Amino acid sequence: MSYPAIYSFWQKQESNSSELVIAQGKMLKQRILLYIESSKKIMTDIDLKLQSVLGDAADVIVWGTGQLAMKLLAETSLAKANIVAFVDGNPINQGSVISGITVLSPHQIQLREMRQPIIVTSILSQEAIYNAIQKMQLPNPVILLR
Repeated sequence: MSYPAIYSFWQKQESNSSELVIAQGKMLKQRILLYIESSKKIMTDIDLKLQSVLGDAADVIVWGTGQLAMKLLAETSLAKANIVAFVDGNPINQGSVISGITVLSPHQIQLREMRQPIIVTSILSQEAIYNAIQKMQLPNPVILLR
């Protein structure tokens, strides 16, 4: 999935020295490349975990419909999974459709007594999501990415 974006970093220089600007630019480039490599490793590790989990699960529920979920659907073995439901706690996302599947509220999977494993597709909110699942007393196995 394409996501058009462009960012730039600017800082006003007191000096007219182009050497300082070039040196800072090289450092920024190195740090961005390091970030990209680190991100690739994280995605590879996540995909390896998904492959091991998905090998055992015929059907799964994907909890979370944010940017990471979309990236996982586009670039990892999650794209090949038999997803029976998407779940999101944000009412803004509920009712939308991803890959032909309507996004449900957490309460809806509880009402439907869905028992498939839940893959939590958020790293930043995974603890809060896990706690919400526990509070709802859902019997589903829960798979965290990290």
